[in-house]
Amino acid sequence: TPMFSLPEVKTVAEMEEKLRSVGVPAWNFVFADTEGKIGYRVVGKILRSVGKTLFGMQKVSYQELTKYEEFSSEERPHVLNPSREYVYSANNRHFPEDAELNGGRGYAFSFRGNRIDELLQPKQDLESFKKIQCDRQVVDAKYFVPLYLTHLDIPELRNWDLISLETSKGTAIYRRFTDLLMEKWDVNEYGLWRLLKVKSEKQIKEMKDVYQAALKDVAGRSWGDLHKLAFAHLSKNADWKFAPEMGAAGDSHSVDPGTAKWNEDRKVYEHNSGASMRMIIEMDKRPRIHLVMPGFNRLYTHSLGNNPWGEWKDCKYTKISF
Repeated sequence: TPMFSLPEVKTVAEMEEKLRSVGVPAWNFVFADTEGKIGYRVVGKILRSVGKTLFGMQKVSYQELTKYEEFSSEERPHVLNPSREYVYSANNRHFPEDAELNGGRGYAFSFRGNRIDELLQPKQDLESFKKIQCDRQVVDAKYFVPLYLTHLDIPELRNWDLISLETSKGTAIYRRFTDLLMEKWDVNEYGLWRLLKVKSEKQIKEMKDVYQAALKDVAGRSWGDLHKLAFAHLSKNADWKFAPEMGAAGDSHSVDPGTAKWNEDRKVYEHNSGASMRMIIEMDKRPRIHLVMPGFNRLYTHSLGNNPWGEWKDCKYTKISF
């Protein structure tokens, strides 16, 4: 299988050729070589969407499924040495909405991708990449806060810097207010944007009520007191807890993600998806790797500080020698 031969590949051109035949579905590969060549490819079998307005999963028999056409290797999303000289992937839409091909609706929102694109510069170095990976701007707030403030006076958002640090009061109010508003109106971010473009007395009254509910839930807390990361074991076995619960930075749409779900009983956001490993590879004849993981991620008995989980949270990278 081509998957097992990938570690032996020497150039971007070879990688591109190998990935054309990989059958594992829905993986994004971004790759580079020491000559400065770069590429991107989605691998696996991707069914052609039937129409552009279908939502959710379709129920079909296996016999029906085998009748669906698939994207060819040339049609699957890919690029090799693009003229703009960089590639980024944040699970955002591959094809424009008006493209001939359609990848369906199973994409994340493009907020993180937009922010990455904004932060990339013609000349990058190790420190600039660290800043990108650890960027905690609440990207969706750039679009929603101005609309909120045309409807309501929300003091916590008036001078908020849009950064989701643990000390941030603005992030706490913004996230709870936004989530409650989407729940109230039964919409996602796209629908919320459309509704906020309309200004009615009924809508403003509902927003005022939701804001008061958000104030009650937040109860004056900062983001780190409201947004908790417990490092729960995948088995959900409470006896296998290996780290302390801590306040977490980042938010649902920040580049450094802090995706969380509201726990109504505890009145906190419980972090459930984030950057378990941050890694930067400098391509050279001998690649240089810089990474950080929560816990003792280099030598079990050694850590840069007294709190190895805190090092991960604070983006203190370690250069790996091999």
